[in-house]
Amino acid sequence: MSIILELLIAGLLGGIFLVAIDLVGSLGPRFLSRKRTVDSSPPSVLNASGPAMLAREAVEAGDRKMARDLAMIGRADAALFKWFKWSKWIFAAVVLLMGSGLGALSTTPGLTLTSVAAVLAFLAPERLIANLAERRRRSVREELPGLVELLNLSLGAGLSIEAAISRTRERSDGLFPALDRALGRLQLELEAGRNREEAFQQFAADLQAREAQTLVNFLGQADVFGAGLTSAFARFTLEQRQSLYLNAERQAGQVPTLMTLPLLLCILPSVVAAIALPGIFGLYRGFLGGLGIG
Repeated sequence: MSIILELLIAGLLGGIFLVAIDLVGSLGPRFLSRKRTVDSSPPSVLNASGPAMLAREAVEAGDRKMARDLAMIGRADAALFKWFKWSKWIFAAVVLLMGSGLGALSTTPGLTLTSVAAVLAFLAPERLIANLAERRRRSVREELPGLVELLNLSLGAGLSIEAAISRTRERSDGLFPALDRALGRLQLELEAGRNREEAFQQFAADLQAREAQTLVNFLGQADVFGAGLTSAFARFTLEQRQSLYLNAERQAGQVPTLMTLPLLLCILPSVVAAIALPGIFGLYRGFLGGLGIG
């Protein structure tokens, strides 16, 4: 009877915790709108075209971030999306059942620890996907200027944009792993006769990076003012190189600030103790000697 009571308590408390968290996150937009929403953003990985893509209408507002993160790491198939969507509930339920089986719910500390562990298990899948996607976006930002520079060299040699992309993919020898999938799709769309602006818009949407959209904006300006692709690529490469350099300088400037906390908590107390403790012990012995003790 006690095990059943513990399971009921675990289910009640865990349900309250998890529903509250999911209400703030993924379930919030659905509870507020009570209907599926259609994204009005440019075509992206959330459409019905192409292999391993998710239908835009099948992804509700609260789950769209997870779908985009899965697409960013190259795992945008519907089965995996559904598994990750429900895995957080499964992991949290498993933690609560394990806590009940071990008898941890019968005490206040055990109940607290089990609840915290259930919340962490609930948040773990989405955070894992988000971290992997952010790592890939960082790789995209770092690789994109080099890719555009190689494309610009190929265009300067007289190749078309389709031939330049093909030559770059053949000769880059795995230098741009984060861009290869989107670049291959861009090549296929251009060879199939799709409008260049639309193809690059899709390329930027696939990469999900601000720098890729900046490249599309440069290409649009080049078309408006009658400039060539080489000038747009050159401007983009110069700006992105400067941006990466400034970002590196900013990170280097933050090092002294980041070192302040470890210095105050770890290094400074050790140095003070090493300097002051011998003198303190000497005074203590002298004080005891003066009192005739020891």
